[in-house]
Amino acid sequence: MKYLALLIAIIATSISAYSGPKPAHYNNWIFGKNAGITFSTTDGNPETLDFLDDEYRFLEGTSSISDDNGNLLYYLSTTTKSEYATIQSIDDTIKNGSNIESGANPSNSGLFVQDFSNPNLYHLITVPDIPDTPVRDTNKGIFYNVIDITKNGGRGEVILKNKLLYPNTTEKLTAVVNEIDEICWVITHELNNNTFRVIKIDTDGLDENIMTQPIGLEHKSSIAAVGTGRMNISPNGTTLAVTIPFYDPNESGDFKGDVELFKFDPKTGELSNPCPLNLNENTYSTAFSPNGKVLYVKVTNKIYQYDLTICDIDEMIEKRYTIETKQSFYYERILRSSNGIVYCGREDNTYLDAILNPDIIGEGCNYTEDVIDIGGEFIWGLPTVINSYFTGEYDDYCFVHEEEEEERTYKVSAPTNACYGDEIIFQIESENGDEFEADMVRTPFIQNLVTEPVGPNASTNSVANIYC
Repeated sequence: MKYLALLIAIIATSISAYSGPKPAHYNNWIFGKNAGITFSTTDGNPETLDFLDDEYRFLEGTSSISDDNGNLLYYLSTTTKSEYATIQSIDDTIKNGSNIESGANPSNSGLFVQDFSNPNLYHLITVPDIPDTPVRDTNKGIFYNVIDITKNGGRGEVILKNKLLYPNTTEKLTAVVNEIDEICWVITHELNNNTFRVIKIDTDGLDENIMTQPIGLEHKSSIAAVGTGRMNISPNGTTLAVTIPFYDPNESGDFKGDVELFKFDPKTGELSNPCPLNLNENTYSTAFSPNGKVLYVKVTNKIYQYDLTICDIDEMIEKRYTIETKQSFYYERILRSSNGIVYCGREDNTYLDAILNPDIIGEGCNYTEDVIDIGGEFIWGLPTVINSYFTGEYDDYCFVHEEEEEERTYKVSAPTNACYGDEIIFQIESENGDEFEADMVRTPFIQNLVTEPVGPNASTNSVANIYC
């Protein structure tokens, strides 16, 4: 019995030692002009945060982190024209927390991620603004910071600061947690090309061997604003939506924003199956419903609702539902919270609007104005949070056409001197290395032997005329 008790104690210690990102870590939203709300309430419905002073002003994508119980630990702060941010606690700037590579105006200033092995460490990925001048084709890049909350008398200290992970990035940043394998995938995108960069954080920390994946549309245009916008991933972490404002790859001055959907594999970090919505309108942000089957896209004075269970993209676009909103600038953000509601901002408003039943298609989604007092003014952005957690369940519905058939090549070897009635052997090899089945058929009169591979996407080939 003594050994059994010891075993149970070891198992319990092992389980309690696991840390990593949790929904409560993103319960406090601080944004805009001294605005903030908290979801760390008894019923999960937000209440106003009131500790911010009048100097707090963040134009776009802010960020904060809370403890396992939803108590605020740190948040990013800046001034209107600053190229840098500071890491604040409620009381003060933390030690070594000033001059963080970010700024007042990136779409996503940064993202806090708790370490999987050491709950006292927090990773902070940050993104600076893309400059309009003097050079619009480059950006500083993605930067990496580490905070130890035990340092400086328990007030926290930045122990790794402004380490460049890669240069020339857009301002887009999102993440999903694979709870099965204890991995957080941070998804970013390069500027002026079609290359995603996927950063892995697991029990070994942040892997600086960042995956590079060229796929989908180029985030390219004649103006720097093409690099703004947001990325958003479905609640179970398997569908990615990416906005491309002012999309113009030919740099012709014909700016037509778009949204592109991808499949994402939380086991491997791989993207696949790109599907543009052909929006032809400038857009800034998207939000998924709690069940992941509905996508909301914010455009000027409207929110489009897409039913992702419709497998034909043209039909899905044709049947989209339009929510009319009050006049607002296209930059404005929509975001799904931990209580499942999709919140929506309008510039200079002191309240957030909301889609109260976002799983419902059509009018029943219940878009409602002025739902929560934010204690200040909304400007353009809401926080960058992790609200996607993979628990082993992949989507069981489709949102796009089936993948286009790939061209497959087969090599056929056959005798050149056989006559009618001879027994001959054909050898068929797939140059793509895929498996397939083949039936041999002799067509009447012409006496040709034909292979008809019945494997995926195989073509029919005439291989020999054996009439002598």
